[in-house]
Amino acid sequence: MVALHSMDGLFWSPSEVIWRSRRGLLELDLILMPYCRECYSDLSVAQQKDYQWLLQQTDMDLQKWLLWRRDLDSLSLLQQAALQRVWDYVQDKLALENATLS
Repeated sequence: MVALHSMDGLFWSPSEVIWRSRRGLLELDLILMPYCRECYSDLSVAQQKDYQWLLQQTDMDLQKWLLWRRDLDSLSLLQQAALQRVWDYVQDKLALENATLS
């Protein structure tokens, strides 16, 4: 498991965060790209670092956590909170789309 703030204070520029949010796996791109564009700038510095931690993880791990919600017990509470922010965003977007379709 990677430490939550393993970057030793390194903080990526917003353009690099957007670039790293593009994973090449369609399922992850559909989650991470909109989240980054719509939410990243509103996050606290600590939450931005948490999101950057997520972006340091492998696509397989992100897929396992974000799409299948498996193996979460191997993560710290802070890491789970970072994932929860992304899940909450996705749930809000789905609810909004469902309301629009109704």
